Amino acid sequence: IPIMNIAMELSFNEPNYFSRVFKKKTGFTPSEYRDRSREI
Repeated sequence: IPIMNIAMELSFNEPNYFSRVFKKKTGFTPSEYRDRSREI
């Protein structure tokens, strides 16, 4: 699922803002998190 779709589904108007909030909470960008979860 594209990051943009996830951001919009969660009511973030700007995907970049979603990415900043996500990184602040998790320590990873959404893309980094997705890549790491695929490795598991």
